[in-house]
Amino acid sequence: MGAQNRRDPVLPPSTILQNRYRILRLYDQGGSATVYLAERLGVDEHVPLAVKQLNPDAFGLAEFKNEVNVLYSLNHPNLPKVYDFFEEDGRHYLVMDFVTGRTLKQKVAEEGPLGEDQVLGYALQVAGIFTYLHKKAERKIIHRDLKPSNLMLTRAGQVKLLDFGIARVPDARLPGDRIYAYTEDYASPEQKANRPTDERSDIYSFGVTLYFLLTGITPGEAPGGVGLTATGTAPAAGTAPAEGSAGQAAGLSDAHKRLPRVSRELRRVIARCLKPEPRDRYQSFADVARDLAAIRQARRTRLTRMLWVAAAVVMVAAAALSARLIFTPSLYPVVGPSRVMAGNSATLQVGLPAGWGGSPNEIVWEVVDTQSLDGGAAVERGQYLSFGSTDLGVFRIQAFVERDARRRPLSELVEVVVYPGLDLPAEVLVNQPFYLRCLGLTESGGREYSFAWSVPGADLPEPTTSEPRCLMVLPSTGHYTAQVTVTVKAARGLEVTVAGDPVTFAGVTELTPLTQINANGGFDKQYGGRPVDWSLVYTDYVAYDPSVGHAAPGSLRFAPREGAPSAYAVQLTPLRLADTAYRLTVWFKGQGLGAGSKVIVEASFRSTTDETFVLPQETLTLDLAGDVGWRQVMLYFRIPPGGPVNLEAYLKHTGPGTVWFDDCVVEAID
Repeated sequence: MGAQNRRDPVLPPSTILQNRYRILRLYDQGGSATVYLAERLGVDEHVPLAVKQLNPDAFGLAEFKNEVNVLYSLNHPNLPKVYDFFEEDGRHYLVMDFVTGRTLKQKVAEEGPLGEDQVLGYALQVAGIFTYLHKKAERKIIHRDLKPSNLMLTRAGQVKLLDFGIARVPDARLPGDRIYAYTEDYASPEQKANRPTDERSDIYSFGVTLYFLLTGITPGEAPGGVGLTATGTAPAAGTAPAEGSAGQAAGLSDAHKRLPRVSRELRRVIARCLKPEPRDRYQSFADVARDLAAIRQARRTRLTRMLWVAAAVVMVAAAALSARLIFTPSLYPVVGPSRVMAGNSATLQVGLPAGWGGSPNEIVWEVVDTQSLDGGAAVERGQYLSFGSTDLGVFRIQAFVERDARRRPLSELVEVVVYPGLDLPAEVLVNQPFYLRCLGLTESGGREYSFAWSVPGADLPEPTTSEPRCLMVLPSTGHYTAQVTVTVKAARGLEVTVAGDPVTFAGVTELTPLTQINANGGFDKQYGGRPVDWSLVYTDYVAYDPSVGHAAPGSLRFAPREGAPSAYAVQLTPLRLADTAYRLTVWFKGQGLGAGSKVIVEASFRSTTDETFVLPQETLTLDLAGDVGWRQVMLYFRIPPGGPVNLEAYLKHTGPGTVWFDDCVVEAID
């Protein structure tokens, strides 16, 4: 994991850094970094901080900066929070939460292999962390170094994921994307071969981690090093080992002997995680968590029923009853999330014991919308229910057994909250109007929504709205957190308030470039005095200027013009990816702008089969005065599921003064 070169002298206690942090003591020294326990100056409450100092070597600096870039955008209770990153006297420092406890590797070393129930508890926490990193964070993050020594267990029993030094953020161009490093016993075959990695590589490392927690060794250390089949048994004799190191790529070894007290269901989960080919593994941690939760619920249900049976036997013996006793079985748990984002779906299942004698076809799910209390509806049959809604609110869900045209409850009654999701990019330009939006909402069932928006530090002209969007202006660069809370009013149901998850993003003066999908955005290609791939309307007022440009000569110049902005430049770009977020950015500068000067950027969306508009127009209008240097502006929009559309990008100016446009770029974000 990086070169281990020289170290700087240890900082003595009471050293002050950046006039903000006081070093209390040395905490740990490793090959790539030195960690100190510190405190923040000038605050009343003492909060311990970890100050991580990079040991001086170039490869470590790439990992260090990568960890900063990745962690800054994260907000999850099982992840350390980063507060600061700076350089002082030629040394690099990272300030973050001080996480105390012991790693799961240390726990196994001190206590030996862990029990299945204990491992399931830790595994579900880790699966929740990676579901967030892969699906819910601002940017998808591939950790690439999941192992027991990077999982810290706090005194409260919470698992914290550490060390994002070689994490990868697809399409973000962070240092981690170029770092070729791995931990031998835990890396997936594709990572060790320096092939592209995705969330399935983390799933492989997760399988190795579970195996270690249950046995105290990794699959590569097991005798023989051969793996499991999908049923949890060893493969047939003569089967060739998979690509990668022997045993490491193949997975578990001789599981029926080495895991004698581990359930067959958990062995199957681990074996699937450890498949050599990514396509054969679980495809997401949400799927892993679903199966792990089902295993844990089934174990708890079996234990509860065993206790009830034991208690019944004692009661029978004590009372010496001769009559036949009839016991009514208890309701089974519902396994699945209690919150679902609007427009998404989640899988719920009945946690049935292994010996349940009914048929899945007898199971009927009923869903009651508490904002439209018109009775439950049988929506699906079987042990599993795929639930989702575009309506915000609280839904009551229960499974029933239907026999002889009669239904009786099978599962407990649960409530699932459908909450709003924020549609927000990782970066937003400062000093520019930007709309926060909610994803995937409809208003039905007599619902009325009231949206309360919160972005501490930002300017919100209307923090409460009746529509699912809110205008926002960021006054300065930095990191912000946005959240929306919605009050759902219903004429025929309950009034409830549902809160969305907080989303962290950055305010910037210049956006990080992504992959451009439109042509000639920089106006560097021209023919006959006009830019190729663009149409100019009213060329007396808009023309190609070969002498002025943002990054290189060549731009569009708009002359002063009073009245409606009838002169414009327009470009058509096919947007072939549906259910995808895009951004349209352009640089402009102005000279001699006065009262009534407006810079306008518009995005219209037409069908690819006819000339009809298929989505509402997006518009950004800036009122300006004086001379304005080159400045970037952005339009952000999302194309819903369905067919592709054609984007028409318009650049306009009206009023006194001259305006130049350059580097107009369309980029896909998702």
